[in-house]
Amino acid sequence: MAFVQVYVYRVPSQRAAEFLKVVRAARDIYRRHGAAGEEFFRLKNQDRKYHEIPGLWEVVPPSEGEELWVGIDRYRDAQKCAEVAAAVDRDPEILALYERVVDLVGGASRMVHAEFEEPD
Repeated sequence: MAFVQVYVYRVPSQRAAEFLKVVRAARDIYRRHGAAGEEFFRLKNQDRKYHEIPGLWEVVPPSEGEELWVGIDRYRDAQKCAEVAAAVDRDPEILALYERVVDLVGGASRMVHAEFEEPD
């Protein structure tokens, strides 16, 4: 059963390159501790709609000069996610990277987190 954590970030455009560098460094730590994979995507088009379905940018609106980014962390299952999280939390490099991401986006309130599990 697959398990994912999804993060949505509002990133100031002028900080996007550094943001990507920092989250990629964090990705390497998560992979080292057993995560199946992490991917990061920048919102491409804020104008395109699919019928009447609102776009993510309407639900999590970026401010002027910001970009929306999505990070997807993949795990074998919820148990593996918990194991990786515990190992990562003990890694001395991760706290500085987390604090830098929070600083780059302008605070933890500028991020959204959710966990999803594949149904049986």
